[in-house]
Amino acid sequence: MRARAVFAVLAAGAFGAAPGSAAAARFSTVEFSPSGAITVAWHGDRAAGCEGAGMCGYSGSISYGRIVQADLELMRTRRGRLDVSGNVYSDGPAVVRARREVPGAAPAVCVATGDAPFFNLDVSPAYRGRKWFSLGAGSFPPPIASGQCAGPRLADFQRSMPAAAARLGRLKRRGSRLSLAGRFPFRAGALSGTVISTVVLRSQGVRKESDRGGGGGPGGGSKTVEVDLRFRVRRGAGEVAADFRAVEAPVCQVLDACGATGREAYAIAGAGGVIDVSGFAAARGRRIPSLRAAIAAVARGGDVEGEGQIGPSSGITSILFQRPGSASCTDRFRPPAPLLFMEGFGKRFTFDLTTPDSDVLTDSLSDVFRGRCPGPSQADILGGAALASVRLETASLAHRKLRAVLSGSGRFSSGAYAGDRSGRVVLDLVRTRARVRVVKG
Repeated sequence: MRARAVFAVLAAGAFGAAPGSAAAARFSTVEFSPSGAITVAWHGDRAAGCEGAGMCGYSGSISYGRIVQADLELMRTRRGRLDVSGNVYSDGPAVVRARREVPGAAPAVCVATGDAPFFNLDVSPAYRGRKWFSLGAGSFPPPIASGQCAGPRLADFQRSMPAAAARLGRLKRRGSRLSLAGRFPFRAGALSGTVISTVVLRSQGVRKESDRGGGGGPGGGSKTVEVDLRFRVRRGAGEVAADFRAVEAPVCQVLDACGATGREAYAIAGAGGVIDVSGFAAARGRRIPSLRAAIAAVARGGDVEGEGQIGPSSGITSILFQRPGSASCTDRFRPPAPLLFMEGFGKRFTFDLTTPDSDVLTDSLSDVFRGRCPGPSQADILGGAALASVRLETASLAHRKLRAVLSGSGRFSSGAYAGDRSGRVVLDLVRTRARVRVVKG
């Protein structure tokens, strides 16, 4: 749940009512009458090395259903800046089918379903006054990719989602048309595939604009000590892993998992990344305290908050999936770097290694466990928990160097798989910034 708190803080920063800005913002909506659907088709590709990965006998599809709603939200500030974003909604459910055909065995099918998905309608500059309008899979919660079946990760075809260039002014006119139809190929590890779209959006014009006022300025006469710290991740090492096995029939039959065992492991080896840490406590007197005195005040009854991320090249995931009588399926990829998150009150705080959407119920772009082989996802394994965690003394933030040994363990059972997870990650941090101030309000 801490990861969702990070998401909420970021969202508040992006859309919240900052003094002097939200009061000047004007909002409008372009609504569309949509048609069409999105399907992802894929197969093991010999040219991409499917034989060595044990995936040549696999193929499948992901059907996202008929698109039933779409809109664009426009926000223009008094200074003239225009922010545009939108969403496209399906009637669902999304259906995943993965077919396995190998010599000496009868064909088998894995079927999984997900809730009716929605996609971002992302907008970015194109050329000659036009903008790119593209469907994105960064929505929250994200759409299902392969569930527990074999198939591509959500990140594998994110950049191959349909896109088209158009003038925003034209789309505001009722009856104008934006076609996102086409075939968009992708290659991912030992798999190749195509995103197939028949989606067309027809504008219904602009809904009446409205001004939205912002809140008042800060109030109150109390004073607060604020501590502002930055730590660099000088060194990181460790692993978070899950060993799993298939559960008994009939669940394992539906997901083509009976008799399977495997391991999914995310290993950190390297350095890089930063975390910004803030501490807040009631001030005593008018003078600005020393760093050590300010942190001591936080430890007596203040709050600690921290957000950051390890380096983008610090970790790699390895997958092994074994099935009786079949070649082992293997995969290796570098997922998005996990987040670093601190939260606490008084003498101690929690330090988590986590991901932005660790508590979603299906696939996500930040999943560090889910590969292209069959198996459980991060949501199945962690159930919303952090990858690894530790409780630290607030007073330790006064040290220039800080070593954190994060860990986590437990059992899990979800869908066709059950197993054990374990993890131990050592992070060596060095402080690169320290500021203390006293503020009113």
